[in-house]
Amino acid sequence: FLCLCLIIFGDLITFYVSLTIAYFFRIKILPYIISTPEFIYDFKHFLYLWWLPVIFLSFFAFEGLYIKRFSFSEELKHLSKAIFLSIIVIFSIVSLGKMSPRVSRTVLAGTGVIACFLFPFTRFWYKKLLYTLGLYQENALIVGAGRAGQLIACGLERDRHYGYKLVGYVDDDITKKAVQVNGHYYPVLGTFKDLPAICKDKHIQTIILAVPSLGSERIKSLFMEIRQLAKHILIVPELRGISLLSADLDYLFYEELFILHTRNNLNSPVNKIIKQIFDWIGGILLFILTLPFLGIIACLIKISSPGPIFYTQCRVGKKGKLFKIYKFRTMYVDAEERLPKILAQDRELKEVYLKRRKIPNDPRITPIGHFLRKTSLDELPQIFNVLKGEMSLVGPRPALPEELERYYKEEAQYYLQVKPGITGLWQVSGRNKTDFYFRVKIESWYVQNWCLWLDIIILLQTVKAVIKMEGAC
Repeated sequence: FLCLCLIIFGDLITFYVSLTIAYFFRIKILPYIISTPEFIYDFKHFLYLWWLPVIFLSFFAFEGLYIKRFSFSEELKHLSKAIFLSIIVIFSIVSLGKMSPRVSRTVLAGTGVIACFLFPFTRFWYKKLLYTLGLYQENALIVGAGRAGQLIACGLERDRHYGYKLVGYVDDDITKKAVQVNGHYYPVLGTFKDLPAICKDKHIQTIILAVPSLGSERIKSLFMEIRQLAKHILIVPELRGISLLSADLDYLFYEELFILHTRNNLNSPVNKIIKQIFDWIGGILLFILTLPFLGIIACLIKISSPGPIFYTQCRVGKKGKLFKIYKFRTMYVDAEERLPKILAQDRELKEVYLKRRKIPNDPRITPIGHFLRKTSLDELPQIFNVLKGEMSLVGPRPALPEELERYYKEEAQYYLQVKPGITGLWQVSGRNKTDFYFRVKIESWYVQNWCLWLDIIILLQTVKAVIKMEGAC
């Protein structure tokens, strides 16, 4: 209860900070940008409008932001929806109640825009603080120390925003003593029959059933045994590889059956148009914002080593159409000629190259090239490919013709369905720690599960990766 009160209090503070910024923008900055009527309200006037934050918090509650646990990306989606609906309702009340003379719609609109950026930031940090203090935590126990259980632990460890604290595992395999996940060891606390004692001793609030190999009848029996042991029971079905991100859940009551309605969003002409418009608008804005950087980087490349500024290469686009991709040159001009000699000198290095299609600490990269690759700024010229309609802002990484033939195989049908992207799911999924086959799988998953919100999340994650310099080596 204390945690819930602190989160609501944090949301109230964030709302009033957004309102304050919008108010001072209206009276101090906006008049210098455009001609505006005289502003007759003082700030106290807005503080008296107590119903404004009530509407915001009501929609937050409606979206489950106070009772459900989301990943950060999913919470961002619900926050955006709640803020948008709040502003719509507030504007409707102001218009229908004929309150326009008493309420500045510019300040209200500004509050909504600022809130969209401020709420994700503040919620991330105060939930992180509450987690550190032990207030925003639920002790979680995973039933099943197999592959599914390890993947669940990996996901919960990566996204602490869920607020689950993993205590350990239970498994009927008595030879398992601990499970290693990303360098951390979680103990196997006992077998299935020990669950009641473990839940009581460790104060377990959430049990995660991650034993899909047991079969539906055994899972049902296990569920009936543990349903009273914890506040929440999460069940992990074996459905990997199926496009479920935009799936709808239906239920046949008499038959006691769940039905998952999946769809291929990119087969819809409307969604194709939406993605194209998103690329055009985003490409133009990105070009305008990065134009100074393009000029500076071009000068640095020219100074650092002889050769052209741009590097072009033939890549495979949508429906197999070949196009020339633009990148800032990060290697010396004789890089291709030096590659066979470098690989011939080191067999292990050759194996790494064949697996990942890159060389660690590649000696062919120029000094400025290391920086450009580390920050992914070498990809900026691909904006021109987006504006030409050859690429998308978000999509699979542009593949070479020989890569498509060698690595993609049956997955090539997904790659050829969309335009390749400047950034993508692979680029924000620890690309330096993964092999080429992982790249193929994750890009196929992206195509099957595409939605506009996924593109937005990937773009936000890309900005984070660039700032943290998590690009290619």
